[in-house]
Amino acid sequence: RKVVTDHVLLFGQTPSQLFRRKLGPRTARPKPGPWEGGGAGIMAVAKTRVSPPRPIRFASMAAPGRLVVVDQDALVHYYRWTTPRDVSFTFGASASPAYALEHDKTTDSLQRLYGSSVGASDNHFAMLARAGCLLSVGHWDNSVRCYGLDDFRCLQSVSCHKDAVTCVAVGLEERVVVTGSRDTTVIVWGVEPSALKAKTAMAPLRENPSHILCGHQDEVACLALSVPLDLVISSSIGGDILFHALQSGEYVRQMQLPSGDVPTRMALHANGVLAVYCQRDLSLYALTLNAKVLSKVELGERISHLSFTHEGEHLVLGGEKGTLSVRDAYSLDQCHKFDATVGITSLVLTQEDCLIATNRNGEVLSVHRETPAKKK
Repeated sequence: RKVVTDHVLLFGQTPSQLFRRKLGPRTARPKPGPWEGGGAGIMAVAKTRVSPPRPIRFASMAAPGRLVVVDQDALVHYYRWTTPRDVSFTFGASASPAYALEHDKTTDSLQRLYGSSVGASDNHFAMLARAGCLLSVGHWDNSVRCYGLDDFRCLQSVSCHKDAVTCVAVGLEERVVVTGSRDTTVIVWGVEPSALKAKTAMAPLRENPSHILCGHQDEVACLALSVPLDLVISSSIGGDILFHALQSGEYVRQMQLPSGDVPTRMALHANGVLAVYCQRDLSLYALTLNAKVLSKVELGERISHLSFTHEGEHLVLGGEKGTLSVRDAYSLDQCHKFDATVGITSLVLTQEDCLIATNRNGEVLSVHRETPAKKK
């Protein structure tokens, strides 16, 4: 009895129940990703070009094995993406002995609806692959428009912002869409579950927004969100970075970069690392959610794309001078570098951890890390 009493006095009473829900099974340590380690084992394995050649503004996987590309003139190009038979994901009879991109078709349906040209920002497009929709913002009526990927018919147009929409982002599993605007607000839109299961494309967004997030004094420049972390992070052209809870819409905190720079692009991973790129001084930051700077590097060129790899241990960057690089997410050390010679406009990371890059010449490149040949 004395031992129990002393324990309570010194350490407090141990609760009878620590967790309300049953803990999940322990998972094995994840295998090293394809970008682990340095070296020059990176190469372009496929290359094609839109016809006639135009700068490409946006690219994304619409479905496994199907790449959608939007060029400067709002023409939409479809490509088939095939992979080797020795990878875990194959396409059955259509599997190829090598990574390959093959042009399928080109349509001007979006051009007739969208206009004769597309702005230079890739932040104006986002893909809802499970719903079979392409989202676009930056329209004159401050709306978010949804186009079906089959015929590019406008399925829906929702408007709640009071000024032009400047950026859009889609959450994990495509259950939430977030938009930022010149009216200084950030809006969280819910995605209809029925739209993710429907066999034919339908209006995916709920008519009424889930939350309208306020706090910025200037135009919202870029967004980053994480469903596992329940966070929406937005940055304004004034340099303020605001954190809001994704589900409740509650304000969490505000921060600024130590140098006072204005973020141009941001990326957030579920591991708690926030990557921020500032165009004014061409710097890249890796930060914790408590605003602690893990590392900072000077890039020497403007960046047109910034995202995490699937495992979250690396960052993928596309430069306007044609440099495609893979960096460690924590130290920002460069692990791999590939020179595409022409400015990168967008990047897509496939399920096989290959990179598909597009550039200002209208070229579509597939890049992957070369695996050493097996010894016989």
